[in-house]
Amino acid sequence: MGRVFTSDQWGDHLLWRCYPRVRVFPDDRSDFHGADFDDAAIRVTNAQYGWRDLLANDVNTAVLSPRDPLTAVLKVSPEWRPRFEDRAAHLFAREVMQRQGLTEGPEMCR
Repeated sequence: MGRVFTSDQWGDHLLWRCYPRVRVFPDDRSDFHGADFDDAAIRVTNAQYGWRDLLANDVNTAVLSPRDPLTAVLKVSPEWRPRFEDRAAHLFAREVMQRQGLTEGPEMCR
């Protein structure tokens, strides 16, 4: 599985529950990576220009808040498919992963 794009809060939880099977972006080492790293994560979350390029390398899954602008963008993107949603989070998988049978739902850490 590629990396999961998510918030700091979800990322910390995924690292705690799923490491080393699941890798996240951004991770909890933003002080190590620097301001550019934080800026990139904010640009992606807000679906600002260039967000696709920032996720292109190895991010295949996204766990987002329903309030994140990127959530609305991924819902209509032909490249991403919703896999799970509730009041707390929406999980999306890149379409390529679905064709290969690689997507997982909320049980991805089990």
